[in-house]
Amino acid sequence: QRFGLQFYGDFGYWAKGKKEPAATDSFALGMLNMIANSKIGEDTLAFFELVYEYEEPDAQGNQASVVDLERIFVKHDFNDYVTLKAGREHTPFGYWNTAYHHGHYLATPMDRPLMFNFEDRSPAVLPIHLVGLEASGRWPEAGLSYVGYVANGRGKLREQVQAVEDHNENKAVGFRVEERPDQFLEVGWLEGFKVGLSGY
Repeated sequence: QRFGLQFYGDFGYWAKGKKEPAATDSFALGMLNMIANSKIGEDTLAFFELVYEYEEPDAQGNQASVVDLERIFVKHDFNDYVTLKAGREHTPFGYWNTAYHHGHYLATPMDRPLMFNFEDRSPAVLPIHLVGLEASGRWPEAGLSYVGYVANGRGKLREQVQAVEDHNENKAVGFRVEERPDQFLEVGWLEGFKVGLSGY
C-alpha cells in the first residue's frame, strides 16, 4: 500500500471530416498514461505522471511519438487546513484542469474544452502547467477550500513550461477559492453545487 503504479490508454475511431486533418475514416491510438505514487512518510506523498502519445501527422503523413512528463511533485499534508506541494502540477484554474487530467475516458466530453487545451495544442490560451510551490487546504465546517501558488512565469512561446530555469525575474502567482454550501447546509438541491473564483 506504500507504492502504486497505474496505466491507462485509449483507442478510437474517427469518421471522415469529424477530426482534422484526417481525410479518411481512421482507427486512432490515443495516449498511454503511466501514474506512480509512493508514500514516503505518514503524511507525505511523491507522485509522477508520464504520457506517451503520437503527434498530429505532418504534411508528408509522418507521425512522431513523444514522451511528456506531465506532473511530478512531492506533497505533505500538515492537517485539513494546510497542504504544501512542490514540483510540476496542473494549474488550478476553475474546476476542469484539476478534476480531469489525461485519458479521454475519464472526462465527460470527447476532448478537453478549447479553453483548457494543453500548451502544446492549438489553440492554447491558459498556462495549464505550473512549476513551483503550491499551498492548499479546506475548512469542511464552512464548506470552503483554497489553493494558492507561486511558480515560474510563462516562456517566450505559449508551449514553453519553464521547468529548469525561469528566463525572467517575474514569478507567476495564482489562487482559487471554492465554496460548497452542501457541506454545512442540509439542503438536498444544493448537493454537489460549487461556486468559486480563480485568478492568475
